[in-house]
Amino acid sequence: MQKRCILFIILNFSRLFAQDTNIDILPIIDVSEFEKMVHLKGLALNNDETIHELNYLLVAIKQGEDSNLSTQKQEGKFVIESNQKITLSDIRLNINKGDEIKAYLFIRDDLKNQLIAKDSLFIKYDGIKLILNDYKKNQVKLEKEEFVLRGLVIDQTKTKLGKDFFDLFYSKYSLLNEMYHFIININEIPTMGRSFILQIEDGDNILHSFRMSPSEEYLTAQVEFILRMLNQYNNEKKFIKQQITSP
Repeated sequence: MQKRCILFIILNFSRLFAQDTNIDILPIIDVSEFEKMVHLKGLALNNDETIHELNYLLVAIKQGEDSNLSTQKQEGKFVIESNQKITLSDIRLNINKGDEIKAYLFIRDDLKNQLIAKDSLFIKYDGIKLILNDYKKNQVKLEKEEFVLRGLVIDQTKTKLGKDFFDLFYSKYSLLNEMYHFIININEIPTMGRSFILQIEDGDNILHSFRMSPSEEYLTAQVEFILRMLNQYNNEKKFIKQQITSP
């Protein structure tokens, strides 16, 4: 009888401290407008029973009638308790008639190198009111096709070497004849010791990863390889889209 009691206590103790790998976090982009100023607020709602320490990235891309693009982003770490709703950050943008805005909210677990959740929103301004389109719920059908997002590269590096690589990559990427429609995320992940790994991502797809090195020749070779890889990846995405949409 005594052995059974000890076993029961051990089993329940292990359950108490077991880690739940499923994280139920709901990202929300709240939008309001006052006197031609759009206020985008990134929120997070924790629907499970665990406290989480995570990272967020809020990005807003505005395009005017002259086709010029401007980008703002806010990022950082946050701790959210069970069943809690918190404000992560906000972005304010001037808006004029004909302007269009795309907003993205990404929530990541950097320790596990995992994208937890994301939300996105498309906004048009007709000079009087905002017209919203929630990508997930598709509540509003737009009269005109949304503008194509091209050439956005998000810097999520953490070290000087990572920043140097980002600058080198972006200087080469910006010279390409074609800017890709997908968002390129450059994410720097710490590993054992003092080393870091850089990951090239499209959303939650890891396209390429490599260990960082201070060698300029090595980093230049990585940039050249990544540019070729992205070109092939983009061609494959276009081919798949053509196959899906063709009769």
